Amino acid sequence: MLSVLLCILILMYSCQVYKPATLNDAVEKGKPVKVTYQGQRMEFEKVIAKEGNYYGLLKKDRKWIEMLLNEEYCQNIKLEKVSVFLSIAIPVVAITAGIVIISSVNFDVGLAE
Repeated sequence: MLSVLLCILILMYSCQVYKPATLNDAVEKGKPVKVTYQGQRMEFEKVIAKEGNYYGLLKKDRKWIEMLLNEEYCQNIKLEKVSVFLSIAIPVVAITAGIVIISSVNFDVGLAE
């Protein structure tokens, strides 16, 4: 049982859920963002605002690259929401803890046969 639980948690660890957002939301949250920019899908570590412009941050060859994002060309912006790992791990841990506690309780009420 424990091994199955651990396998599920490991598989779900890398999953993320994204929700629709604006560039301003992305700046405020500072989370990873997926943007459809001029018809091309791009992923940024985060979006920053400088001097009235928005920039998507990419990491290439251990260097941060700032890509200017023109709001007119951003068709679809999705901000990373809570990871699926957390949304599944918390109930799984709670249920497992409940099962362990219930199975360790001795229900001997002293009835003679």
